[in-house]
Amino acid sequence: MATANLLNEKQIKEILISSGFVDPNDIKKGEKNAKAQRINLKDYLLNKGIITNDILGQALAGYYKVSYADLNSIIPARELILKIPEKIAKKYNLIAFKETQKEIIVTTDNPKQNNIIDELKKNQY
Repeated sequence: MATANLLNEKQIKEILISSGFVDPNDIKKGEKNAKAQRINLKDYLLNKGIITNDILGQALAGYYKVSYADLNSIIPARELILKIPEKIAKKYNLIAFKETQKEIIVTTDNPKQNNIIDELKKNQY
């Protein structure tokens, strides 16, 4: 999950605790064990099954105040995915997720990329 890589370990720890997904005692134990194993806390928590990528994604979505799209449960139709030019999709790690009569809803692993909408509009999407 690329967004998690943009945050430092302290921020991830605070997000997981404040969101209620991880108990502070699990974090303390995880920090100690991660340090002993010379890996970062996020990887330790994932490796030990204390969190999943979905839990991490939900916690980060809450932090960024955006909806969480679980692409493991809902797979967008190929026609929808192809509506976003490959160059833009790769540049922003972006995928068309849902379409309504008025808009195409996209998902990305980094909602802090402010120029996504401008680039899509420039390319008439």
